[in-house]
This record gives sequence, structure tokens and C-alpha cells, in this order.
Amino acid sequence: MKKNVSYSIVTKYILKEFLPTFIVAFLFFFIIFVINHVLYYIKPLFEKNIPLDLIGMMFVTAFPLFTILSLPFGMMLATLMTMGRFSTDNEIVAFRALGFNIMRVFGPIFICGAIVSILSFIVYDWIYPISMSEQRYTIRKISQIKPTIDFKSKKIKKYGEKTLFTDIVKDTSIEGLIIIDGENQDRIITAKEAIISNSETRKGSIELKMNGTMIQFDNVDRPGEFNFGYSDSIFYYIDYLDFEKSASGISSSERRTYEILEQVKKYKGKFAEDRNVKHKEYVNIYENTNNIKNNSKNFVNNNKYTEKLYQIDNNIETMIKSDYKKYRDKSLNNHLIDLYNKFALPLACIIFAIFAAPIGIFSRRAGFSIGFVVGVFLCAIYWFAYYGSRILGIKKILTPFIAMFGPNMFFLVVGLFFLIKRLRE
Repeated sequence: MKKNVSYSIVTKYILKEFLPTFIVAFLFFFIIFVINHVLYYIKPLFEKNIPLDLIGMMFVTAFPLFTILSLPFGMMLATLMTMGRFSTDNEIVAFRALGFNIMRVFGPIFICGAIVSILSFIVYDWIYPISMSEQRYTIRKISQIKPTIDFKSKKIKKYGEKTLFTDIVKDTSIEGLIIIDGENQDRIITAKEAIISNSETRKGSIELKMNGTMIQFDNVDRPGEFNFGYSDSIFYYIDYLDFEKSASGISSSERRTYEILEQVKKYKGKFAEDRNVKHKEYVNIYENTNNIKNNSKNFVNNNKYTEKLYQIDNNIETMIKSDYKKYRDKSLNNHLIDLYNKFALPLACIIFAIFAAPIGIFSRRAGFSIGFVVGVFLCAIYWFAYYGSRILGIKKILTPFIAMFGPNMFFLVVGLFFLIKRLRE
């Protein structure tokens, strides 16, 4: 009974130290993300004289994303600082002298990490999609009020299959504009001036009246050549949806988990069908090549041409096998990245607790300050690793699973190594 009371006292003592530190660490990262958002997104809205209610909505709807990003980093920083303080004041030694296993000290923090992981997933899966829906609606209203809001001078920006090069952007026009449009047929459009307005004929679109234009497009009848023409003015349209996709950036997991799973199942079926078609193409070409080789006995009897024929055969086989192996449906790839991302950031909360707890007591001179510096440094490493690996996953350099869970697995393995080392001491 006394032992249970002692456990309860120790747990309360650890939580009394950890929870305030976690709240402060969480707010520290949350404020950093808020400041970055204000400088990068909100400040240009003030400069464009956008109504305050829309600016406020753009500000508030970003809070769930800041929460999702701040929770794991707050867990990392708070754990390092708490364990560092215990180590500096020799309280870890005192706990052991009282007969408490090191896991009894780490246990409350691990439980907090698990609870924060669940909370992070709820925010990501329930609240974040709602906030992004409201943000898209707000972006559309801003675009209707100020069509030039998304255009900046001397910038290159991609909207769907369209890439725009802008020179001087004014309140309602652009002086000097180049558009590379690969949506239907590759074409390049240049204009001395483009007047921007909301389209009255095509609802949900921005209208560009391009004056002094030149259009260049591929000649479908003669590959490798192109046609071009001039016009005093033409009208060009960009859907609001393309603006919203451009504004959403890399954080595109705006659907519920079950919705993403439905898309994954759909595209997995399509992907399997496409793979089967590709396999049949490979088998047909391989069989046809063998038939030609077997039916051309006179041709084959000439050793010089036999070697040439086998070389062609091997080249075809290598080419198709390579294409077959590398083929991966882009839509399926992106849906898998979104699905795994739903779990990667929430799981980072408990993983960071497992990682930071044993490392926090590595040095008796750690303390709050060293724990803070090391924590910020490790959070920066994870941040760059997370976004870097995600980009590699989108480009299909890494598989979706490795791209999203690779940084987590690294921190988990290192954390378990040091945890086991502490348990053996």
C-alpha cells in the first residue's frame, strides 16, 4: 500500500514538473508558426487592403495546422528540459536510491506522449479538414474581391498545369506576362499587358485579358516543329481551384482518413489493372521477338547477325522490365503519402517522448538551458527531414511509407537504443 502511495507521489511530482514545461514549449513553437504565417501570408493581405474579417478568417483557420506541428516539437523540448533538470539536480539518483526503476520516472512522460499523439490525430483528422475547407472558401472570396492577390512581381508560379512568369504586377493588371500552358496542348503565350478581373462568363474563374500577345504551340502534324501567331488581345482563364491548390502548399492532407482510404483502394485497383496491361505488353513483345528469331533460320545462321538479333532482344527485354519495375501510378502515390502523413506527425509525439527521455539525462550538467538548445536543434533536424523526405516521396524517389515514416523510425531506433542502455545501468 505504501509503495502504491509512493508511486502516486512520484507520478504527481513528475507531471507537476513536466506539464507546465510542455505547455510553455508548445506555445513557443505555436507562436513561431504564427509569426511566420503573419509575415508570409497575413502581411500581404493588409498591404492589399483586404477586409479585416477575411484576414481574421485566414489567420484563425491556420491554427489547427500550427497545433499539429507544435505538439510533437513541444513534447520533444519539454521532455529534454524536464529530464535535464532532474539530472542536474541529481533527482534521478534520488529516485533510484528510493528503489524506483528508471521506467517509473519515464512512464508518466510516455503516457503523456501517447495521450498527446491521440489528441494530435483527432485534430488532424477532424478539425484540420474543416479549417482547410473554410480557408479555401476564404481564399475564393479574397480572389473575387482582389483578383491580383495571388500575383507578385518578378515571380514564377504554377497553377495546375499552367506556369506563369510575371514582370510588374499592379493593382488590376500585369505588365509583361508569359504563360506556359500544358493542360490540353503545350503552348506558350506572351503578352505586353494583362488586365485581371473576375470572369462573368465563366463562373469560378479569373479572367486575363492579354493585350499584344504572341502564341506558340506544337505542330501536331509535324513533330518537332511549332506554329505561332499574333493577336491584339485574347482572353485567358484560370480556375479558382488552381489558386487554392497553389495556396495550400505541401500540406494537402485535408480529407478524413476514411476518405483517403477509399481513394487508395480505388487507385490500387486501377494500378493493378495498369500493371497487368503493361505485363501483357511485355509478354507480347517478348514472344514476338522470339518468333521472329526462331522463324528466321537463314538469318540466324549468320553469326554476325545472330549476335545483333540477340542484342536487340536483350535491349527490348531490359527496357520493358525497367519500365515495368519503375512504373508507379502518381495518384496512388500521392494518396498513400496523404494517408501515411495522417499518422506520421501524431506518432512523432510518443516517439519523441521515447527518444528524448533517456537522452535528457545523458549529462548531469544538462539543465533547462542545454535541454532547450538541444531540443530546438533536434526539432529543426526533424523538420527538414520530414519535409525533405515528403518531397522525395512526392517525386517518387522514395516509397510513400519510407518518405513519411523514415524520420520517425530513425528517432525511434535511436531512442530505443538509449532507453535500453539506461535500463541496463
